[in-house]
Amino acid sequence: MDLPALPEREHRWPQNIYAADGIIRNIYSAAIRMLRSNDAEPTRVAYHYDALSAEALPLLEAIESDSSPADYQLLHDWLLACARLVGEAGAMLKDVSRNLHAENVGQSNVIIPELVTLDHQGRRGHPRKNINLEFVHEALSNKRHIMLPDLARLLQVSRTTLWKFIRQHGLEKRFTTISDTDLDQLVRTFKERKPESGFRYLVGFLRYQEWNSHPIHGSDTKDQSPQDMRLLGQASLGVYEDEFEGIHPAILQRYYGIHGRELVRGRNQTGAGHPNDELDESDEDSIIGRIERDQANDVQHDAVEVADGNTPFQNEEDENSFFEILEEVVMDGIVPEGYNLQEGEDEYDENTTEHLRVGRQRENYVEVSLADPIWRTRSTLWAQAASVLGHFEADVFF
Repeated sequence: MDLPALPEREHRWPQNIYAADGIIRNIYSAAIRMLRSNDAEPTRVAYHYDALSAEALPLLEAIESDSSPADYQLLHDWLLACARLVGEAGAMLKDVSRNLHAENVGQSNVIIPELVTLDHQGRRGHPRKNINLEFVHEALSNKRHIMLPDLARLLQVSRTTLWKFIRQHGLEKRFTTISDTDLDQLVRTFKERKPESGFRYLVGFLRYQEWNSHPIHGSDTKDQSPQDMRLLGQASLGVYEDEFEGIHPAILQRYYGIHGRELVRGRNQTGAGHPNDELDESDEDSIIGRIERDQANDVQHDAVEVADGNTPFQNEEDENSFFEILEEVVMDGIVPEGYNLQEGEDEYDENTTEHLRVGRQRENYVEVSLADPIWRTRSTLWAQAASVLGHFEADVFF
């Protein structure tokens, strides 16, 4: 159901009323189109729900509070109808979100790293625990301040088991070899950059020389840096894998957004409010697929193969030979066949001028000179070089 039109008024409504009405209609219409389509997904539903609750409803409240008593009498029924429809759309989006969540249980984007694996060897007793060597090596590096009891608790192994593992792989912490002079220079450099910073920031600078590496004092932090806390948090709680990582927010706003006009899609392009049986289901919900289809008309050629190096020759001797032969061909005035430069060839053109349409109406012409002294000399040299190059083993260039 569409939103009702603004009630009539003796004089035009203020411009801000028309602007707010347009924004509310765009948000509501986009949400309804998405609800009627079959391509609902959590990210898209969240976009539309947030727009309704954080933009459309506050705009209705602002219109109500800023209206004069006379205008409020005219707008009262319109405001109630719009608020009811926006609220119903928000409730439907909530239902869709809950259904999608129920369908996606067990398919979370949070990846929890496997720090310890169990090796069942078919013998009596507890299975053998294989600890992730790479993680322990990172946790015990000199740039971190993670205590062994905390690390053993995270890995769910005893301190004795962890200590044996550390000694077995030679992961004991050791101080970096550095001279007093170099240490003084590092401290001097830090104090020049951060003259007001204290000892803890200096320790973080010496450990990692990056931001958020200074130890934080407190009963719960145990002198760990933000970088240390982040590593432990990712190990215990997991890492969120963003399916839209690397996609510019403007692209997401264009394909998932709710403002502006509805996208006009080309033939066989699927979107909210359009038939969705023209394309493969595997490509319907892909934002990459939508971008590719929108840009299909702008790309009319295959990708050009990029050269692997800055020269097509295998060695310097071939390069010198090429220029020697080319010089002889140019001196002898040899024009190779197959480049449309000789009379009798299919696309040979004797015209020395070309007329191009110009202007907004494309009714005017400009004459461009194609005189032989300029263009034929250049095209002939290019053809001579290409012909000579064909006699060398230049395929390694690509």
